[in-house]
Parts: sequence; structure tokens; C-alpha cells
Amino acid sequence: MKWMKKHDIFLWIASILAAIVLWFVVITTENQERSANFYGIPIQFIGQQELLADHKLIMIGNTEPKVDLELHGSIEALMGVSQDNITIRADISRFEKPGEYKVSYDISAFDDVVVKSRTPGMITINLDEVIEKELPVSDIKIEGKVDSSLRFTEMKTDPAMVKISGASSEIQAAESVVISVNSVRLNSDYKGSLEYTIVDAEGKEVTGKTITKVDKRVTLEVTVEKTKSVPLILELKDGAGAPASSAQVRIEPQSVEIVGSAKQVNALESISIGEVSLDDFILSTEGTFEIVLPEGVTSTEELEEAHYFISFKDIDTAQLNVTNIDILNPPDNVVIEIESMLVVVTVRGPKESLKSLSPDDITLVANLDGLNIKNGRQIVSATAVIDESAEGVAALSDYSIIFNVSPPPMEAGTAGG
Repeated sequence: MKWMKKHDIFLWIASILAAIVLWFVVITTENQERSANFYGIPIQFIGQQELLADHKLIMIGNTEPKVDLELHGSIEALMGVSQDNITIRADISRFEKPGEYKVSYDISAFDDVVVKSRTPGMITINLDEVIEKELPVSDIKIEGKVDSSLRFTEMKTDPAMVKISGASSEIQAAESVVISVNSVRLNSDYKGSLEYTIVDAEGKEVTGKTITKVDKRVTLEVTVEKTKSVPLILELKDGAGAPASSAQVRIEPQSVEIVGSAKQVNALESISIGEVSLDDFILSTEGTFEIVLPEGVTSTEELEEAHYFISFKDIDTAQLNVTNIDILNPPDNVVIEIESMLVVVTVRGPKESLKSLSPDDITLVANLDGLNIKNGRQIVSATAVIDESAEGVAALSDYSIIFNVSPPPMEAGTAGG
């Protein structure tokens, strides 16, 4: 008890209770009502779809006006009102023609709350007629640097006329549309769907809240040709003692400038004028071929034929007197006598290999297998076989061996029985 008095605990409790009672009295008696301000409440417009469907009208200008409100009511009632649950509606479905109109609006009701003031008192709206317009594609802009070897021979757009719609006042200045394509896409024939920009007569962009692109995109198709200088080449077929890699070729002209589809031209690395076998000559030759271009490609120059020159590097010829002759598969019971035991053989090959080549390294071989060999003088073809040590050397031309065929001599003691 003494402790409670000492610390005035009852006095402290009584003070708290008095404060609660006083707050309740203030709330329930002296300040039962007050005002509250709400700013920038958006308006919901009723009937916009009907205006568009029935009369082809649309709102322009300030299409999202806002209202400031002062509401009055009990504190308890105002506590249930917020910026988010106030609804303001304006019905505009009754209008039938373009123009400027003053429109009233309704505010959602709250129990025990009244509208003390509203700003503005009426909403001003502007209605305009919705129209459609067809605009041509007036320009195709290429963004970036274009390779000087490229030429755009044809550009087509689909559709050629683009349809847009919107408020008359917003699209009346629209004269055409412009599309843009990056030059990187035009290295060969191109077809793609692109966005477009609406422009006026001076090329300035036309924009507006009500403008709708009925045709969303434009398909651009571009035919691309390319000019290119392509080297002329001669195809070589290996010859005896002279592989194609050993030949030196000069062609006049060295190249031809062509033009054609960029895709086709890009794929062309060279143009062959023809083929020459290295067996058709010994050490050098020249000739002419007609220049035949691939289908779809033309030349920018008046060239009809090309002249070629062929020679060899480090390839030479030699003639050797060959005495090594070998007869294979001779018939039975005959005598073969070679008429000439020396044949001049011409060979071709690397100069270094020819230096060490001797007649002993070459053998003329005649194979009689399957041949109809009769008595008397015979001529048969022979092959010059060169020792493997003579690397890269081969014989030129065809060779023959002449020999006489006779029956074998009769053995002593057999004549006359």
C-alpha cells in the first residue's frame, strides 16, 4: 500500500482512462463531419464503342481528362473513400456528328458523403470522324553502306498501297509511307516483311493517338545483281612424265567481268575455258577456247574467246638408244629373231631425273599373248618400261618391234625317216 502511494499508480491509470474518454467524446460529438479533397480522378467514357460502330466517331485531343473533388461527410464515412474507389462516368453515346461538346458526368455515391465541389463542372470533348486512307510506298530507304558492285534491278512491295485509318484531323496530312532495310540484307536477292513509317508531303513523320495501321507491315522483294571480276582457268589433265602441277599456264585475258544474280555470282570463284591433256604436246603449246559463261550470267566486256599458253618448269625430254628388248609369251615351237636390236626411245620427266637416266634403265617389252603370230616378218607394239629409280620419267609415243618368225630347225637324223 505504501509502495502504491509512493508511486501514484492510481493517478497514472486515471489519467489514461480520462484521455480515452475525452478522445471518444471529441470523435462522436464535436467533430462528426469534415471535408476531404481528391485530385486527378480519371473519367470513364461510356459509349465510345457505339460512337465508332454507329457513327464512325472517335475522341481526339485530351481523351483522358481528370476531375478534382471536394467531398463532405462524417469522419467515419470519409474513411471509406479513397482515390482508387471513386468512379466518375460520362455518357457520350448520344452524339452523332463531329464537333466539340460539353459533357456532364456522374460520380459514384457513398453513404453519408456528399460532393461539396467539383472541378471542372463540365467536361469538354472533341469528336472527329474516323476515315480510311490508302497510301503508296513512296520510298525505300537503304540503311548503311551499299557495296558498289551491287545493283538493285527490281524492287517490289506487297501491298503497293497501304491502308491506314484514324481521325480525319490526324491522318489528313498523310501522303505516303516509307520503308527501311539494312544494306546487310541486300547482299543477295531479298524478301522480307518490314514495318513502315507514315509521312506527309515533305517526308516528315505523321503520328497520332488514333492512327491505326490496317496493313501492319509491307513485304519487300528485291532482285540483286552483282558485278565481279572472275579469273579464267584452264583445266589440265596429267600427261606422261608431266603432272599438271608442273605446268605453267598463261591465259589472255586473265579474267572476265561478269554480272548476274548476286547469289550465283558470289558462288563463282573462277570460270573454266576448257581442258587440255598434257599428252597432246611435248614441252609447250598454245591454243584458243571460246569463253562460255554459266547460264544466267553475262559479261560486261565484249570478250568471246581466250588464248592460252602452256609450258613446263623443270620438265625436259631426252632420247635414248635402247637395246634391252624383252619378248613375253612367245608361241611354242617357233623361232623368233629380232630384226633390229636398237630402238630410239623419247622420254619426258624432271630434269634432275633425266640427268641420271641411261639406256640400261629402259626395257622395251612386247607381249605376244593372244596375238596371231605366223611365220615370217612380224611387227608388234611394245611398251617402254622405265626403272623405278628414274622418278617421274615416262616414255612418249608408241613403239614397235620387228622380228622374224620361223619354225624350229629339224633335229639331225629325223629327215627322210
